[in-house]
Amino acid sequence: VVPKEENGGAPRRGHDSAKAPWDDDSGDDEDRKAEEKEASKKQRTEAKTMVAMVDFLAGEAASDKQAEALRKLIDLLTRKKSLAGRVARDIQFQALMEIWLYIHVPLTLGLIAALTAHIVSVLFYW
Repeated sequence: VVPKEENGGAPRRGHDSAKAPWDDDSGDDEDRKAEEKEASKKQRTEAKTMVAMVDFLAGEAASDKQAEALRKLIDLLTRKKSLAGRVARDIQFQALMEIWLYIHVPLTLGLIAALTAHIVSVLFYW
């Protein structure tokens, strides 16, 4: 029994609506770009908020020493956030390199074994 469509009574075909694994899925790329754009927008908003906060607190400071100390504190916190982001990215890269080693080393050993077998067979049958 083939299920009927609600809008026309025509039979529904499963393979028409389902995507094959080899079909080009450009939606993932668009999703990634949208996420990057949103993250960039969030960073700009955070930067604007940080600047506004510094200006407000510097204006509220009782003396120039307090305002300067506050600016130094905000600068240090900004640098700390930047470094934490870099560390997180470096950890991701390190994990990718470890995964690459699990692929690269066995493949290299297999190719060396194949090369050795090839050299031996050429010398043997020569």
